[in-house]
Amino acid sequence: MDSFVKQYFPDFQSPPGADFVYDDSGMTHAYYDGILKVFDEETTQNRRLHSSQPMATVGLFMAEIGASASSLDGINIKVLTTEGGINMSALYEALKASAGLKNAMLSAHMEVISRWPWADNHVALLVNMLRYCLLKKIEECRGSLSGKFGKYDDGHVFIDMDQWWPEEDYVEVSDLKEWRTPNNRDSYPAVMRLTDSVPATEDDAINVRELTSEEAAFVIYMLAPWTRRSRHRLDFSTPMLTEQVLYRSNAMVVGVTDWLEKEKDFPRAERMKVISSKTAWRAIKAYVAQNRMYEHFSTAMYLIGACMYQFKPVTAEATWWCSQEWCMTMPKFQSIRGRYELMLFDIPALISHRALREWGFINGQLDKLNLMALIMAQAAQTGMAVRAARRGMEEDPNDLHKTEGEYSMVHTFYSTSMSEGMKVAAPMSGMPNAYVYVNVRPDDYVGNRYVMTDNDPEEIQEGYEMDVTKVHLFKDQLMELDPDDESIPEGERVKQKKKLDALTAGLKAILNVDPSYAATGEFKAASKGKILFTVKVGKDQEKCRIRLPWLPFAGVPTMLVPINPFPYNSPFTLKGSVEESLGELGRNGFLMRIEKAWTVVNMARLCGYDMKVRFGGDTAGPSEFFAPNDVQMVWPVLWEVDEQNMKVSIVGQKPRDRVFIQLPPMYNSFFKKRKLTYLVDVQARGVAKSLRQTGK
Repeated sequence: MDSFVKQYFPDFQSPPGADFVYDDSGMTHAYYDGILKVFDEETTQNRRLHSSQPMATVGLFMAEIGASASSLDGINIKVLTTEGGINMSALYEALKASAGLKNAMLSAHMEVISRWPWADNHVALLVNMLRYCLLKKIEECRGSLSGKFGKYDDGHVFIDMDQWWPEEDYVEVSDLKEWRTPNNRDSYPAVMRLTDSVPATEDDAINVRELTSEEAAFVIYMLAPWTRRSRHRLDFSTPMLTEQVLYRSNAMVVGVTDWLEKEKDFPRAERMKVISSKTAWRAIKAYVAQNRMYEHFSTAMYLIGACMYQFKPVTAEATWWCSQEWCMTMPKFQSIRGRYELMLFDIPALISHRALREWGFINGQLDKLNLMALIMAQAAQTGMAVRAARRGMEEDPNDLHKTEGEYSMVHTFYSTSMSEGMKVAAPMSGMPNAYVYVNVRPDDYVGNRYVMTDNDPEEIQEGYEMDVTKVHLFKDQLMELDPDDESIPEGERVKQKKKLDALTAGLKAILNVDPSYAATGEFKAASKGKILFTVKVGKDQEKCRIRLPWLPFAGVPTMLVPINPFPYNSPFTLKGSVEESLGELGRNGFLMRIEKAWTVVNMARLCGYDMKVRFGGDTAGPSEFFAPNDVQMVWPVLWEVDEQNMKVSIVGQKPRDRVFIQLPPMYNSFFKKRKLTYLVDVQARGVAKSLRQTGK
């Protein structure tokens, strides 16, 4: 990952990375500042340019534990075979010299352990530790973990971007004042300190020597199940990583499960308080370094980077991305590093150059991981949309066929997407059964893909592919019903009959004492032989929707541009030229291919002009070039299937309310033999708490 990031931040070793700054809804604003220069072969005109793209830490996200994938990196090279497995003969000799066991006992022990599993993988544990640290950091910066996408409003289309949250788990108001694990014994693994030179069981054994008691307890807490309690992508639920765990430490670790003890002779201890992000980050660094598990950390860092952020949509069609649930698979947790002290003695084996380089690259700075996550999110989502845009503009994008297979495999999906967007080699996770994906096929045309809006069905907006449909909506309604009414689930009816009997008897008793009692609520219903029951009542309602058959760009990769993801010039390159050779320039218009028109319209918009465009075929989705506020880029218009050979004609040019750079007419014969060259010189980039803020 370090080499990938350094391509866009070449001086990344010295600056701290990306600050943790967020607005009230949980968004950070990734921006670049630059200067647009337009040269007309005689003079150069300039304007300052500020592009700000909100990045969301919230979103639909789930995770699962996959199959085992062992990595013995960092283990004592003397006890490994040349193939990287445990060398039992070498282990025997090492234990013979250090364990202090008699030959007979050692031989018996070796016989037993020859049947034990010897896989080691800490990725899932490190992912839990990292996401706790990052979520706590976000909470410390913002004061809470509350989050939402909010309302989309471009003045024409109105969309509730929070319409896709499930009713449970994804709560809007949240914090991290308590551990994400339930307060009961069954939610924690059985824990025992390992003090003997050799273990008696094959249970997972971790090494937390040199960690403080608080840091070691944190490591063990992260083995427990995690229950989602916010909308943050990192706050996904995971099961317990192991049922039983042994740990080697310099002292007894307190605050782990001792607070669950219920002996009457001793006061019950309190559960350990949640720790700060600073303490968690210190524990992560110590745990990784002490156990020499740099390869595990590299994979965990990749997974965290792939799931921490996504674009906050900046167009109406892009709001569809809010409905998509991303998925992550992690390899099964297994640990042998704490079985014997000698496992981490002497020369460490199998440590990859990439893992060591990344460890040095991070250099203990959490801000660098934050920047890495922003870059990965922007690269991957851009890459997916690039494929769709090319399908919607090009007649036969042959080179896309070569990588279609990589998109059909979940373990290569995310890295392939990054590579597609940046047109450079992107790193893989570095380990089997470790990947992030979303159930989207970027190459597919999906004719029935829609987003529901809050627009008035009587007012269809131009420029969008919008229609009206009937939707069956349900709402809860409290009704008086007979206990055996069909609206009540069959399994509930007996319970409701008993409830009615109890209410009737209670009402009778009250009336015996006070005949003037005026029954209300459930008693009033019971007086009629009814019960109050909440049922879902449905009704048809007309709703406006917009269609988006091609996967839309969700945002602008402000941390990465200029990039060249297309086999031709595009707005992402931040440079280009407008000249007669782009198409056929006549008295009444400039005829050209749609991808070339996209660059012309984009350059004109940056200068302060709107171009009038006529399309020679059927468009799929938006029928006008659209520029969202604040991101300084025009979105492409795409063709329907089999229309990609059609052309467009630029037939007009209109100054907007504010013109930044004066342009000649670029749509008729007055532009013949003229040429405009433009370039956006990016001078700074970073993240900010609000749209207009730059830097700290």
